[in-house]
Amino acid sequence: MSAGSWTVEQYLPHWLDHVVRPERKPRTAQGHEGVVRLYLVPELGKKRLGKPAVRVVPRNVAKLVKVGAPK
Repeated sequence: MSAGSWTVEQYLPHWLDHVVRPERKPRTAQGHEGVVRLYLVPELGKKRLGKPAVRVVPRNVAKLVKVGAPK
């Protein structure tokens, strides 16, 4: 699937499974998953991703986790 045909809801689980979980500690991955599930998917889930968004969304998840978004 090309980046432009993914929705946020489709992309973020892929990102969690293939980028976050292999590279981060379990607690960090858990925090990211919470932000994705509670905030990003409900607000942005149906939006289509373009190539820039595929790079921007993970950075924004990391910022939310860092500032302590409620879980």
